[in-house]
Amino acid sequence: MYTVKEIGRIFKRAPGKISFIWFLDIIQIIVGNCTYILIGLAIDGLLESPKNYSFTLILIIAEIIYLISAYMNRKYDTRIYSRLKMNQKLEYYETNASSSTLSVAQYRLQLVEEVICFLEFELFNIVSTFLGILISLGYLFYISTQTSFVVIVIEIVALIISLGSTCKVRNKIISYEMEEKNVTENERDVIGSLSQNRYFDFLKCKRLLDVSYSDLDARIFLVIRAVQIVSLVLSTISVLVFSKVILAGVIYTTITYIYSLNEDSLEVNNCLIKIAGFRDSVKRINEKLKET
Repeated sequence: MYTVKEIGRIFKRAPGKISFIWFLDIIQIIVGNCTYILIGLAIDGLLESPKNYSFTLILIIAEIIYLISAYMNRKYDTRIYSRLKMNQKLEYYETNASSSTLSVAQYRLQLVEEVICFLEFELFNIVSTFLGILISLGYLFYISTQTSFVVIVIEIVALIISLGSTCKVRNKIISYEMEEKNVTENERDVIGSLSQNRYFDFLKCKRLLDVSYSDLDARIFLVIRAVQIVSLVLSTISVLVFSKVILAGVIYTTITYIYSLNEDSLEVNNCLIKIAGFRDSVKRINEKLKET
């Protein structure tokens, strides 16, 4: 609830500009993910006799649209979000620095940093991942109607197994991230104490958290990659077995979307960890604001 409220508050500051950035994001994601279909159709068109160049032309137009949207996104998103960040921080500083304690002002400024950084850097990757999964599943469902529903069933089962089998590990990573943030916040106090033993314990604790995080991340990667390899092999075999007419472009697009789906399913865990981390950070800052 805190996260939605804070994002909504930032959005109200510049709804038109933020919507423009989100619009560019959506165009970039959709065109980028649909390119595989156009490449496959262009391949089949070039292998026809006589050659069909229509999908090659459409592919070129799509790439130009992608180029323009990606360029404008990279050019304007930092300008818009950095100005929002600057204005919000100045507003909080002016209203809180004189009338409230220093800690309140610091927490307010930290909250602005967390929310805007999430919107600028993390939101695109999260939306891209989930939209990529939907587009991949949509194409695989379509190709399954042309061949066999074995393909879509294999990929859905693989996606469920990947997310289900890593749920506990993912929750541990989220708790480690929060613990690491709490430890990092105490670094200045530890250094200021001028105690070598206390600083050694701090560094040791931070190292153990980093190692534990790395071990859990490696475990997630191993499980999901193993599931992906099996699903990729089975799905490819089923396409080859059940297809009445095997076209080079269809085979290329199908295998590419299977691989893309597997990559996105691996990224889902990272997205869920980022969302949970952002939610917990905003909640923690709001709770500290209530305490002060």
